[in-house]
Amino acid sequence: MSLPMKRNATLFHGTSKQRLQSILEEDCLRGYTVGTPAVCTSDHIKPALYWANMTAWTDTSDPVVIGLSSRKLLGEQYILTRYSDPIYGVGKLDWENEIRVGGSISPLAEVVEGYEEVPWSDIRKKCPWRISMWVNSDCDRAQ
Repeated sequence: MSLPMKRNATLFHGTSKQRLQSILEEDCLRGYTVGTPAVCTSDHIKPALYWANMTAWTDTSDPVVIGLSSRKLLGEQYILTRYSDPIYGVGKLDWENEIRVGGSISPLAEVVEGYEEVPWSDIRKKCPWRISMWVNSDCDRAQ
């Protein structure tokens, strides 16, 4: 389905400082998902903060959020689609407000509004239980 949204909305993508370095060097935000490659973004900041923390925790790095211009993405003919993964049950991941950007985003410099290192948060509060099993009490850094 096409995305009915404000053309000037910022889309947020959570990542780690370690990954940001290669994203900027390549001037490309690669689409990685099961099935059709896409970049997962949200028009809400909280899901991006969650995924920035998850990625940084996995990479032993620091969380970073990238802001992308939906207006410029649409102008460059990227396909933006609302999505909610049914893996944990229909509607369980609606809190992510996910908007998939079809394929990889390159050149990234043309659509990026900025990026910022963000604070650590307690990601365990929002983790689906299957993920929470490996984000245990030893993860003091995530608090």
